[in-house]
Amino acid sequence: IFNIHVDVDIGIAMKYDIVTEKLKITGIHLDKQQILEQHQLLFPNSKCAEYLDDFVCDIDEVKILKHLGSERQRLNSFIEKTDKCNSVLKQLVDTHTEDTKMQEIQNSAK
Repeated sequence: IFNIHVDVDIGIAMKYDIVTEKLKITGIHLDKQQILEQHQLLFPNSKCAEYLDDFVCDIDEVKILKHLGSERQRLNSFIEKTDKCNSVLKQLVDTHTEDTKMQEIQNSAK
């Protein structure tokens, strides 16, 4: 049970993945009665009701939305990095070209 705001507790359902050895979130629950019923089905002798005495949730629905700017931000970051790489490559090519020109001038002067 997590308190995410004043008068808003949520239940997070988790499952342990043996292969990855990590907890995996499988659900978000807002209804106290539903949480109790699901725990009683799985763990009939559980004292889950005691843990939910203070559970308060004054909302009916939670929407988890992807941050719309994240794709654009990643693209802009990639473009910036690409521009920097191109700039460095151009400097290297320009430096190499200048060195080559200097060598040609030196060779012709001999």
